[in-house]
Amino acid sequence: AFLLDQGQVAEAEIWQNRLEKVAPDAFPTLALRTRILTIQGRYDEAIQRLREFAEKETNTPPSDSPSDSSNSSNDISSSGSRSTNGEVSEEHSTKVQQLRWALAGERLEFLGRMLERSGKQSEANLFYEEAEKLYRKFVEKNPNARLLLASFLARRGKLNEGLELLEASWESSDVALVRAASQVFMTLPSSDQAIVQRVQTILEKACELHQRPLSLLMLLGDLYGMQGRFAECEAVYREILRRDPKNVIALNNLGAMLAIQGTRLDEAEKLVQTAIDLAGPQVNLIDSQAMVLIARKKPAEALKVLSDAIEDEPIPILFFRQAQAYQLLNKPELAAQAFEEAVKRGLTKESLHPIERKIFDGLENWISQGAPTKRS
Repeated sequence: AFLLDQGQVAEAEIWQNRLEKVAPDAFPTLALRTRILTIQGRYDEAIQRLREFAEKETNTPPSDSPSDSSNSSNDISSSGSRSTNGEVSEEHSTKVQQLRWALAGERLEFLGRMLERSGKQSEANLFYEEAEKLYRKFVEKNPNARLLLASFLARRGKLNEGLELLEASWESSDVALVRAASQVFMTLPSSDQAIVQRVQTILEKACELHQRPLSLLMLLGDLYGMQGRFAECEAVYREILRRDPKNVIALNNLGAMLAIQGTRLDEAEKLVQTAIDLAGPQVNLIDSQAMVLIARKKPAEALKVLSDAIEDEPIPILFFRQAQAYQLLNKPELAAQAFEEAVKRGLTKESLHPIERKIFDGLENWISQGAPTKRS
């Protein structure tokens, strides 16, 4: 996988051939082979291999999905039982077969996204279509996993069908699947408030049905924050912290939310610092720390922590914070350079928290009025 990430396909092929001799039946081996085939433009062969894997009858459960796949069908159990003579039971064989459909569908979707990022939409659609067939086949045999299909449909832009499936299935589904599917709808670029409201209703009801689990509460707090409903957002995060005072995500999110509002900034700084003390200087925590410092009108301190973080992990949001800090220092040229770098590395207005999109617009306008640098 590392060699493929570096574009060294020929050398990866050599190691792949060795891997196929050592572990020919392992799913990660197949996953890497289909990635190589896709990079080589051998799309039909990649799809056919995954189709054959999905349909193959076997008494041996497949290995876990590979690390470079970004979905999470691994939540689905493949455990089963053996008969007294050592044969795999029929029930277990059925579960293994169904898991194969899910793994193959997940991999097809991964490869489709890879092609899509390369601008090969029509080729990507071939993989997506095959993935949908396998997801539907899997869910037909596993009704409790219907939210897996709902998530896929949402990612493919089939929002109404996906949301209807979520609404019809959440009560009988595992909490982890409810959370995962709801999060997909929340992170879509669509700003349709009707969809957001329907997801909110599901999360609120699911929280009560399952005795307010922290995982769902966290998502509900995030959703309130996205809507600018700060009082409800804050109340949820504080509820989480009362039950789990060392919850790093809640500490960080509450601190960031206070910073966005420009309120109780002393507390915001303490919250984020506590998160850093517990988890170390993770990049998302440093981002929140910079947000607080900028809100406290301490741009020089913000630039210091950002500089150190960028040296370790130069992600787009850190350059955006740099631009904000330079704006406070009234340095439009430096702000423009940082803003340009953020955009160059993939930052978009839509990728920001909805409340911060106004900051994006204001910063962009300020730069265009005060700096000679223009975005290309």
